Amino acid sequence: MKTRNLLLLALFITAALLQTASWNVHAGTATVNLSGTKQIIRGFGAASVWSGALDNSIMNTLFNTMGLRILRVLIAPNEKGNNGNYFTWTDTLSNARRTKTRGAIVFATPRTPPASMKTNNNTVHGSLKSSSYSAYANYLKTFANYFKNNGASLHAISLQNEPDWDPNYEGCTWTAAQFDKFINCG
Repeated sequence: MKTRNLLLLALFITAALLQTASWNVHAGTATVNLSGTKQIIRGFGAASVWSGALDNSIMNTLFNTMGLRILRVLIAPNEKGNNGNYFTWTDTLSNARRTKTRGAIVFATPRTPPASMKTNNNTVHGSLKSSSYSAYANYLKTFANYFKNNGASLHAISLQNEPDWDPNYEGCTWTAAQFDKFINCG
């Protein structure tokens, strides 16, 4: 198990180094000290954002053969998906339950709140309306309870995926001040 984890870490580091090779990066020196613990790595994982419900064969490959220990699921802006761009909460729950039976953890993150809660009434661009903070908190709680009540309690839930990026697809921008206000509004 330790060898496999080290191999996965080596692959991750190698991939990261290969990815940075095309950047304008200046050479430097790094010292790795394995004698003390500074950070705990709970595991490595994958996201099932566009995959739909994964079958047992794929889940076995990911979590048994490859040794992944974390699944990130998407909180779609409504339970039934969004214009075909997201899979339903039911598909997402199926993946989470299959992940949990393999001993891995599941956390969830949204790309956007429902359009009705946003400043532009759209799932693309915009921000969460401050008048919708309570409704959004309840929305996230509804998602977490749906998973908990159906055998897939979440390890964690985030408020927003990439809050400081405004993509041309579903997203929602947040400032640090907005996060602070949202978290402290309860």
